[in-house]
Amino acid sequence: MRAKPGPWRRTTAVLLAALFLLAASATVYLAVGWHRMDTTCTRDDVAPPGSSGASFGWSWTPPGFQCTWDTPNGEVERTSLWW
Repeated sequence: MRAKPGPWRRTTAVLLAALFLLAASATVYLAVGWHRMDTTCTRDDVAPPGSSGASFGWSWTPPGFQCTWDTPNGEVERTSLWW
């Protein structure tokens, strides 16, 4: 008869499964979010009137994806992409 796995093996297996799930979720979030940002920020109907091309990327304040346009009056307009 085989002995049961020790508690450290179960704990390690649970931690590895949780880490894998977290990494997979983050990858899907970033891939889908980046695609959404790319398609949204390049649309002309989203840009402010008279603005030049958009730059887009990740923002830490607030956290999330963000579009940025330079407007003719020298101001910068930002749009955060929240789901």
